[in-house]
Amino acid sequence: MPSKPPTRGRATPITDQFLGKVFRQVEQLDRAYRRIHRHPTLHVIISAGRSWVLFFFIGIPLIAGSVWLVRDLQTTYVLLTGMPGGSAASLGEDIVRILNLPSYWEQFFHLNLVPDFTAVESCGSLDNLVELNMGHVQLAIVEDGLPIQSEQAPCPFRKQSEAKTVKKAAEHGSRVRAMLPLYLSPLHVLAKKRLAIKDVRQLPLHSRVYLGPDGSATNYVSELVLEHYAIAVERVGRDWDIARALQELQRGTIDAAFFVIALNSDNVQEVLKGSDVVLLNLDGAKGIKLLAPYLEVIDIPAETYKGSAQDITTVGTRTILAASADLSMAEAYEMATKLAPHLHRILRRIPLSELKMVGIPDLYYRLHEGAIRYFTHDPPFFLNPHFAAGLGSYLSVIYVSHTALMQLLRRYRIHRLLSVVDRLVVTSQLDEGKLSGRFYRHQRVLRRKAAQLLRRHRIKLDDFTLISEYLKSQVPTL
Repeated sequence: MPSKPPTRGRATPITDQFLGKVFRQVEQLDRAYRRIHRHPTLHVIISAGRSWVLFFFIGIPLIAGSVWLVRDLQTTYVLLTGMPGGSAASLGEDIVRILNLPSYWEQFFHLNLVPDFTAVESCGSLDNLVELNMGHVQLAIVEDGLPIQSEQAPCPFRKQSEAKTVKKAAEHGSRVRAMLPLYLSPLHVLAKKRLAIKDVRQLPLHSRVYLGPDGSATNYVSELVLEHYAIAVERVGRDWDIARALQELQRGTIDAAFFVIALNSDNVQEVLKGSDVVLLNLDGAKGIKLLAPYLEVIDIPAETYKGSAQDITTVGTRTILAASADLSMAEAYEMATKLAPHLHRILRRIPLSELKMVGIPDLYYRLHEGAIRYFTHDPPFFLNPHFAAGLGSYLSVIYVSHTALMQLLRRYRIHRLLSVVDRLVVTSQLDEGKLSGRFYRHQRVLRRKAAQLLRRHRIKLDDFTLISEYLKSQVPTL
């Protein structure tokens, strides 16, 4: 009678026919495994039956390390600096030069084992913040606390393809993380002496003023100051760099110029040597600081710049090195550790530098985890809780997978031996239910094979007993 179809809702029982199909699929894999396992080279390295240890504990980490090494060898990290001629642009070249210095292991192996860094000029801090937050770059020199905008107009000083070597989709939240404080950047307001003014509040209406390009900290802070005093000016030079703006100021084509730049910069010092340009005071700096707490009140004593005979009070920003949150904790810690010993040398010509740092700096942007590790003298250990949890899950999956695979192979070997016994009985059958001598010869071979599998822990003692009893049951009784 035909068998009844399985009742709905009940699982179909696993029959010998189904197992036979599964075992036949595994047969080719088992043959390939045995060929590799029996190779003499493999037995020199490990003992028989422990090849999975080599693969999971040596092979997979070696493959992962090779992939990580190839990725780093092919990776170029981008550092956005600032406008051409500015202090951030020149400082960025020094930072990149330090980060590209060969480490001990690079010198030992004569290989470039870390990512390469390249400096790219930009329009300024706001432009850098946008690119950093979008994941287009990994490092940037920015002004701490300035707002992070969602988009920015194209920068005339930077090729768009250069800053997008690592294109990623924008995510919720901010990618901007603070790394290291560098120095304070005062707001310099330069004006022609013919205007006969000493303070920014005295700036005539509709004067031709340079406010920096869009996306720069100069533009943001200068508009904040002019809006505070309700001074309407004619903005010129949206695409000028610092050198072009100072040149136009000396020529007299513009009346004043705003610059957020490091104190005692060479280009500003050179312009103030003349007798037709003066540095203006910002008498309401404390009030602006109260409204914009991320700004700093900075006093510039007389004679700091040659030709400046009065003390100057102004506002300024804190220039920092920022990193993308996409960088790992270990990468950020390594960068901070590599840069810190050289900061004194590269900032030696910049006054108001923040070299005397004690503890974790108080910044507006969130510190990178790697930077926190650096400031707290707590280097990241590879067995941190997250890594340990992942490692435990990895080993658990390996153990479960190995156990299931060994169980399946054990059942396959038993099924295979029993099937051989059945075929041997059929081919050795004689008249009157007797078996030929061929059966008894192959019976000894099968017993010896089963004993070898038992010695190699391929089957269990219960399996060996099952095979032996099955062989005995096939011998006809007299």
